[in-house]
Amino acid sequence: MKKAAALTILFVFLLSSITAYAAEPRAVTVRPSLSFDETTALCEVTVTSYGKSIDLTLSLWQGENLIEQWTASGSSLVSISENCTVVKGKSYRLTVSGTVNGEAISASTSGQCK
Repeated sequence: MKKAAALTILFVFLLSSITAYAAEPRAVTVRPSLSFDETTALCEVTVTSYGKSIDLTLSLWQGENLIEQWTASGSSLVSISENCTVVKGKSYRLTVSGTVNGEAISASTSGQCK
């Protein structure tokens, strides 16, 4: 009898854990990437949010100067992958801004062209 009660409690616990996990909302993933190949900046971002509308702007900055800007939109997964000419020895910042189903998102990364 104790064994059956213990198994029932364990089964209920496992079932509630699985249900709670399945009900968790999926987070928006924003991953900007900035790398350099000689005097070319490789600017990339991928944003994922299953079943949601995504609008993005990817911007490359050198200090306060906007070097280049790209936009893209779509649903569930949107990527931008572009190249831009840069100057060796300078530092650059890559910013991502936009919306996912009307909610603002942003992220950034930086690096130096060596």
